Amino acid sequence: MTTALMKTCLLGMAGVMTIGLAACGDDSSSTSSTNATSASVSASANAGSASTSANPTYQQSAGLKRLSTDDVTNAISENKINNQTFTVVNSSQISDQTDQVLKSMDQAKVSPAKCGDIIKNATSGITDSELNNTVSALGGDQSSPVALTFITSMSDRLKKSYETENEQFSQCGKVTMELQGHKTEMTMKMSPVKGYESVAKRAGLSTTVSSSDGGPEITLHQAYVWLNNDQLIQTSSLNAKTAQTTLASAVEALGISKK
Repeated sequence: MTTALMKTCLLGMAGVMTIGLAACGDDSSSTSSTNATSASVSASANAGSASTSANPTYQQSAGLKRLSTDDVTNAISENKINNQTFTVVNSSQISDQTDQVLKSMDQAKVSPAKCGDIIKNATSGITDSELNNTVSALGGDQSSPVALTFITSMSDRLKKSYETENEQFSQCGKVTMELQGHKTEMTMKMSPVKGYESVAKRAGLSTTVSSSDGGPEITLHQAYVWLNNDQLIQTSSLNAKTAQTTLASAVEALGISKK
């Protein structure tokens, strides 16, 4: 896995912009353009997809402590999360890669066309402030890559995207993207995640299955919790159970009580 792809795997802004582990599934055999296609596809994974079940909105509870960037960085650096050591990467280190993916999205042809409009409208609005409010980390086990993302302050744009994710997922269940001579087919679904009702507004698990140029399928799972204080934790993995257990472990490491 190249350094650029590792950095790509780190940025998670689900509901609007998710650059996840679908871009990490191929170590070195693919061309750079194929990697760009995979990165762009996972960038769109949560912008518009198919829902199989409604994501419940939880009741809010008072008194949830807000965590600063330093709080999150220290907690991730000082604790093993799901038995892995995570390395924090500053958002500035992945901004160039983000720009590259956004430029690729501008060149991509997406069908159905309405899904392309949803995806491009969502990804085009990412701001420097959103990147600066994102703490990203990568697990140390390269045989089972896991990305962890914490957003210290959700923008209004991000909140709106999460609030309307069921509608987004219902409109674009199967999407085809053509970019730089490569064709990627993608199917997606969203499922609710239980157990965070006392601390979260929403919690969910998205599953994206993609295949480029008729090659092997790559399945990406992303689990998230939108906390009552408008902070967000997300994990990305090629394994659904790993995504969810890493999320639970991260919540514990950050000192967030679910009682």
